[in-house]
Amino acid sequence: MVASVPWNDVLAAPAPGQHIAHFYSEPDFPERTVADFVGEGLRRGEAIIVIATPPHWQGVARRLGEQRFDLDELERRGQLAVLDAASCLARLLVNGVPDREQFRAVIGGTVATAERAGYSSIRAFGEMVDLLLRRCLRTRCLPKPL
Repeated sequence: MVASVPWNDVLAAPAPGQHIAHFYSEPDFPERTVADFVGEGLRRGEAIIVIATPPHWQGVARRLGEQRFDLDELERRGQLAVLDAASCLARLLVNGVPDREQFRAVIGGTVATAERAGYSSIRAFGEMVDLLLRRCLRTRCLPKPL
């Protein structure tokens, strides 16, 4: 039997190496939840990597600003890195398929930058899987259900 853990607890203190995926239907869910996830990481002194669409990042940034985070200063000192999800995804694809070496170069390079800035604990949020799924749904590249 697996114990149920409240969603906010998972966001506040994810286990090292934990990968969290969440499907949502509420329009403001991404910005609200990501702002909570990012804000808690910043308060804990962790580096943050956000790979988001501009509209979602704008909503997250607004909410973080309301929490009195100076995002420009956090970026300057290397605690926060914000990447555009669509352009990041485009850099990771080779012949339309995600490429391991490109991932290591793009995402690994961003992680290495945070580590060089002195951050050993890093949180990341990304929307690239969502963009890939939406692309596949539009172009019908997903296999048909059995």
